[in-house]
Amino acid sequence: MLGHAAAPPYPASFPPEDNRVGRISPLRSAFAVLLSALAAACVGGGEPVTGPSPGSGAPGAQGDGGPPREGVEAPTAGEGGAATTPPAPAGETLGFELGEAGSDVLREISILLGADRRPAYAIDVIREVHDLKDYSHRVRIPDAVERCRGAVADLGRSDYTEWDETGMVVVVLSTLALRDSAAIVRNDCVRVLAWFFDWVHPVAAGIPPGGETTEEGVLNALKAMEAILDKEKPFAEAADRLVLTDAVSVLGSHPWSDMSTPDPRLARNRLAQPRGVVRALAARAFRDGRDDAVLADSLDRAIIRVADQVLALSLIAALADPAAHVRAAAARALGERAVPGAVEMLAASLARESESSVRIAWIAALGELGARDEEGRKVVVPALAGVLGDPDGSVRRAAVRELARLTGENPGPESTDWQRWWRENAPEYEKP
Repeated sequence: MLGHAAAPPYPASFPPEDNRVGRISPLRSAFAVLLSALAAACVGGGEPVTGPSPGSGAPGAQGDGGPPREGVEAPTAGEGGAATTPPAPAGETLGFELGEAGSDVLREISILLGADRRPAYAIDVIREVHDLKDYSHRVRIPDAVERCRGAVADLGRSDYTEWDETGMVVVVLSTLALRDSAAIVRNDCVRVLAWFFDWVHPVAAGIPPGGETTEEGVLNALKAMEAILDKEKPFAEAADRLVLTDAVSVLGSHPWSDMSTPDPRLARNRLAQPRGVVRALAARAFRDGRDDAVLADSLDRAIIRVADQVLALSLIAALADPAAHVRAAAARALGERAVPGAVEMLAASLARESESSVRIAWIAALGELGARDEEGRKVVVPALAGVLGDPDGSVRRAAVRELARLTGENPGPESTDWQRWWRENAPEYEKP
């Protein structure tokens, strides 16, 4: 059976941890929404782009506070001022996004984690301080934002002994990273999600890929799982356990994070389904089935692979956050680790970013990614060349600095110079 990997040491510098006050809505609700969403996809649903583009000046883009970050000017209003919850992505309707049902989700997670453990206390704090209809902080609770920050930090500091509880915590952090009304909390969640990615991704990368899957195959797997779990004794028959094992394997093998267009806003839209899959596979309804070693191993492998995709999508989706310093934090997190799709996302979105300070952070992240990956460099250099005509001199200088570092050359300060150099030298280019 696949063991639970030990987590790396968690960074010590983080919000206060002396906050106290966890539990998925019924498994059926997760299945119902997943079945509905996948049925629509099979009919031909697309990937609508919703929510404000980065730096678009949407309400709340500068109004929900947060400490200054490197090279990024902090918003002037505090958390208690004009905080605005980021808009919910299209299709974002799984339990944690369903108002009062969100409380059911948190209660079941708390039961799963065990009431006497730190993660459960943290989940209780999150449930207590939020109005889960819009993820605003309850005004009647003193220091609600700081208590939430402490709870997020507790989820990062805690020890996890099972993959199902790890997956459920990833779901909570992913939701808060995109939906919490306070930018400072979303910023904290980005940092903790990056730490979880450092832990989970190497394990997921070591799991052999499953067979090729389709939306229709996933839909059939979900239906098969629901039919068996509806039985009074769903794990009594060996044949049923085999069907469940195969269905779980299909869910774990599906490429939930694949996107045809590199746009962080699409990452927000894509998150609903994989988060729902993690919730379904980590549900208490499967606890008795874990007595079957083969089924338990299939569940763990699927949770790890899908949670890994949730983490990657969450970090990429944070690039579309309304607050500039959260977008910059997401860029730094992506620049420091090999998140699938990050190079393409940063490169494609760089020209759309309106804040100079964030563009500088994205340029630095692209430089780091390009320096580590020869193939990625072929995407990074043209993207950096494209901002050499930026009206902000600091952005132009940052781009020149990274291009010189990546290529070992300096053909000129203009984007056309670099683009021409790249077209002529790309086939035989090697970093000195």
